Amino acid sequence: MEGKNHLDAETSPYLLQHKDNPVHWFAWHEDAWKKARDEDKLVLISVGYSACHWCHVMEHEVFEDFECAELMNQHFICIKVDREERPDVDSIYMDAVHLMGGRGGWPLNVFALPDGRPIYGGTYFPKVQWLGILDKLVGVYRHEKNKVIEYADQLAKGLTELHDFSDQSQHSKEGLLFVREKVNEWMPSWDLELGGQRRAPKFPMPITLEFLLRFGLKEESLACVSHVFLTLEKMARGGIYDQLGGGFCRYSVDALWKVPHFEKMLYDNAQLISLYAHAYAASGDPLFRRIVEQTILWAERELKTKDGLFCSALDADSEGIEGKFYCWSVDEFRKTTGDDAELAIDYFRVGKEGYWEHDMNILLCHESDQSFAEKHQLSSEEFEAIKERFCEKLWSVREQRVRPGLDDKVLTSWNALMIAAYLDAGNALGEEKYLVAAEKLFENIRSVFCEGEIIYRSYTKGKRSISGFLDDYAFYIKSAIALYESIGKEKYLQEAKSWTDIAIQRFFQPETGMFVYASEQIIGVARTDSEDNVIPSSLGVMAQNLQMLSIHFDHQDYREKSQRLVQRITPRISHGSAYSNWLLLMLDLHSVAHEVVICGPDATSVLKEMKSKYLPECRFAASTNESELPLFVGRNSAVTTIYVCTGRACHAPVHTIGEALALLEES
Repeated sequence: MEGKNHLDAETSPYLLQHKDNPVHWFAWHEDAWKKARDEDKLVLISVGYSACHWCHVMEHEVFEDFECAELMNQHFICIKVDREERPDVDSIYMDAVHLMGGRGGWPLNVFALPDGRPIYGGTYFPKVQWLGILDKLVGVYRHEKNKVIEYADQLAKGLTELHDFSDQSQHSKEGLLFVREKVNEWMPSWDLELGGQRRAPKFPMPITLEFLLRFGLKEESLACVSHVFLTLEKMARGGIYDQLGGGFCRYSVDALWKVPHFEKMLYDNAQLISLYAHAYAASGDPLFRRIVEQTILWAERELKTKDGLFCSALDADSEGIEGKFYCWSVDEFRKTTGDDAELAIDYFRVGKEGYWEHDMNILLCHESDQSFAEKHQLSSEEFEAIKERFCEKLWSVREQRVRPGLDDKVLTSWNALMIAAYLDAGNALGEEKYLVAAEKLFENIRSVFCEGEIIYRSYTKGKRSISGFLDDYAFYIKSAIALYESIGKEKYLQEAKSWTDIAIQRFFQPETGMFVYASEQIIGVARTDSEDNVIPSSLGVMAQNLQMLSIHFDHQDYREKSQRLVQRITPRISHGSAYSNWLLLMLDLHSVAHEVVICGPDATSVLKEMKSKYLPECRFAASTNESELPLFVGRNSAVTTIYVCTGRACHAPVHTIGEALALLEES
C-alpha cells in the first residue's frame, strides 16, 4: 500500500485516467481513511468526471507534475472520486465549498481532516497556486491544529444545519397561488431574445422548461409557452446542438447557445428528448420532432453498449483539444463540400456567425430549411437533396477524425431517464419502436442492476458496483410507472410499488418525514437532494412517485408522505428554477386531477393513441383483462370503454377517444 498509485484495479474510466499519475491516489475506500488516521495526515478529496475538460487540464498541469506529486504524497492522503459513481461524496463536499464562500464546479478539490470533515476547498487550481495552498495547509495543520479543528467543527455544523428539516413551520399561501407567484418572480430573468436565462454560461435545464411548458398551457400563459418554444428553437439551431450528428453538449459558454463545452452527457440528452417530445405533442412543430429523432439516433449510435444499455458520456476533447472533433476550418469545409460549398457554408454559417477561434467554426443553423430554400430560390425537395449530399460528405470526413473519449460507465439513474425518453418519444411521435425500446431497456437494467432488495448504481467492464442512491431508486421507479401508463402492462406498476416500499425502508426517516440521498452518511450528515439541477431532485421525483402510486393503489400512506414532503420543502423554495419538480407536484396536488381508465379488448391501442396527446395532468390505466387494481373495480368490460374521472367525480363512460378528450377539455 505504501508509495504507489492505487487506481489500477478500479473500473471507473475517470479513476483509470489517473492510474499512471505520480500522485499516490487512493479510491474512496476505508484503507485510505485508516492510513490518514494512523499517520495523522490531511486528506485531499479530488472529484471529477471523465468528460470534464478542466479536470483534464488540472491533471496535466498538476497531478502529472512530479514536484506537485512529491509534496502531495509526502504530506497528504490523496483520494480520487468519480462524481458520477459517488454523487453522495461529491455533493457533501460541494456543499462544503459553497459554505466556505467558494464557487462550485469540477474539478472539485477539498482538503479534510483524517475524519473526513472539510477545512478548505475549491475547483481548478494552476500549479503555482496549488503548491502555495499545499505549503500553507501543511504549516497550518502542523502549527495551528486546534484552529483547524475548530473551523472544521463549525463547517460540519453548518452542513448539518443545511439539511435539517426538523422545523415544523408551514407555508401560509395556497398551492396554485404560490406557484403563480414563483413564476412571476422568475420571469424577469428570462432572455426574451435568445431563450433560457439572461446570463452566460447557459445550461439546458430540462426540468425547468418542462414545468414552464405545463404551467403555461394549464394557465394559458402565452409568455411561459413562448419562452419554452423560443428556448428550444434557439438551442436546436445553436452550436450547443451537434448539427451534423445530433445530440446536445452539456452547456453553452456564451449567451448565444453558440460555443458549447463539447462534452455530451446521457442525462442531458435523455431529458431533452423527453422535453422536445412534449413540445412536439403540444405544438406539432416539425423541428422538435426532428430533434427527438436525431438525438435518439445519436444516443443509440454513440452511447449504446452490446448489453443494450447506455454509456454515460463523450469527452469534450479529442487529441487533447476541446471541440476538435466537431469544428471546421473554412478551407477544410469548402474542400469537403465541393460543388455544394457555397450553399453549405451559408446554411451552417461557416466563416460568419459560426466562426469561433483559431480559424475554426462551429456549425450553426439559424433558419428553417423551408426558409433557407426559399431564400436560395430552391424547392424544398431540391434543397433536401443538396443538403443530404453535403451532410453525407461532411459526415464521412468527420468520422475519420480521432473520436472523443467514451466514458463507458453505465449508471442506473441515467439509463432510467433514457427509458422515459423512449416512452415520451414513442407517445408523442406515435412510434411503436420507441415504446418497444423503452421496455427492452427497462428489462436490461433490471437484469444487470437489480438483485434481491438492492439496485446497484454502476456497471463497468462487466462488473456492477456501489449500492444505489435515492436517484437510482426514484428514477427507476418513475420509469416503471411510466411504462405501465404507456403500454398497460400491470407488472411494471407492481414492480414500481415493490421498489418504492424498499426505498422507504432504505432512505426514509420517519422523524423528519424526509428521504435521505444515501443510506450511509458521509461525515455524519443526513444529506437530502431537494433542489433540481441539470439532473432533477431525487427527493422531488420520489415525492411525485408516491403521489402517482397513491392514485393507482389508493394508498393513503403514500399520499400522506408525498404531501408532507411538499409541506417541508415549500418554505425553502426561493426560486422556481431550483424547485421545478416540486412546483410540478404542486400543480398536481392543487389542480383538478384526471384519471383515465380504459377497459376492454382494444384498451392498449386506445391508451397509445390518447398518450400521443399532451395530457400531463392525466393518470392513465388500461387493461384488456380483469384487474384487481382499485381503479378497475366494477369497470371490467367486454366492450372497450373509457372512464374519465375528474376530481374524484366520474363522468358517464364513453366508447371513443374523441368523447374522452371532450370530457377532459370540459373539466
